[in-house]
Amino acid sequence: MQVRGLYIDLDVIHGVAGVEPVFLLLEQDLLRRAEQGGMILRLKLGGDGHGLGGAALLADGVLTPAVTVTTAVEGLRSIPAMSRFLGSGQARVILITLVIISTLFAVQWAGTSKIGKAFGPVMLVWFSFLGIMGLLHVFDRPGVLLAHFGFAL
Repeated sequence: MQVRGLYIDLDVIHGVAGVEPVFLLLEQDLLRRAEQGGMILRLKLGGDGHGLGGAALLADGVLTPAVTVTTAVEGLRSIPAMSRFLGSGQARVILITLVIISTLFAVQWAGTSKIGKAFGPVMLVWFSFLGIMGLLHVFDRPGVLLAHFGFAL
């Protein structure tokens, strides 16, 4: 019995980033090992990870988008008009979440650079808004910022 490790640097592989190139490497490794008469694969991610690294990577890629979008849609309940629209059940929340995720996966073929160009301006506006609102409220209560750095008033 022979155990080998597959070490993957999660930077860009052949110009493609993300989970897809990792699983391409896994598939190539499995095929190579099968040709050599062995099927032992140990995925080691990030230096001292163990065989659960691949499972964690896959679970993260599946769960994170769903949880993030569902939470964002649920957060719309804080707006009275959206709360009335969504109602007290989960049916509309699930439907809206499925539409958003399906749309994102449908346009994913365009590549991350094109999607980034579409979302970039939106993110710039959003983070600018957060920064401006944060600064305005820091000036309202500067003691909060000073206390953060250890200055007592």
